[in-house]
Amino acid sequence: MKQQRVLLATGVELDVWTTGDPANPPILFLHGFPESHRTWRHQMAALADRFWCIAPDQRGYARSSKPPAVSDYAVPKLVADVFALADAMGVGRFTLVGHDWGGAIAWAVALKDQDRHTSYCSDRLSMLPDASESRSHLRRKSDCSFRRRYHH
Repeated sequence: MKQQRVLLATGVELDVWTTGDPANPPILFLHGFPESHRTWRHQMAALADRFWCIAPDQRGYARSSKPPAVSDYAVPKLVADVFALADAMGVGRFTLVGHDWGGAIAWAVALKDQDRHTSYCSDRLSMLPDASESRSHLRRKSDCSFRRRYHH
């Protein structure tokens, strides 16, 4: 895996790990609490032959920026980080994969701009609000089939 430090338009810097060919369809992996990009190392290795895998250490984790105010960790700011990361990496449309808190952020990203994600997968949705229209949209765009094969 290749590691790089990425300055986002949101003003934070994230450590980001990538593997695979950037010409392949991108997958953004969002880790949970209190984890890091390492959560996804096995999945990224298994998918790198077909996808460009991107896994940041999100805001506040590992060596990524740690803004001091609690308000700096509001969901809209975390969502903005994901879009800013995609932009910084030159990614237009992407697949989202999230675990735990990363799953909640991925859900919010998927709802924010439904045209930028091609599919969405999370293994933690129990904390999310009941929004039948939103769930219906995500159900149509979800494809968690690879999770069953590669989630260790």
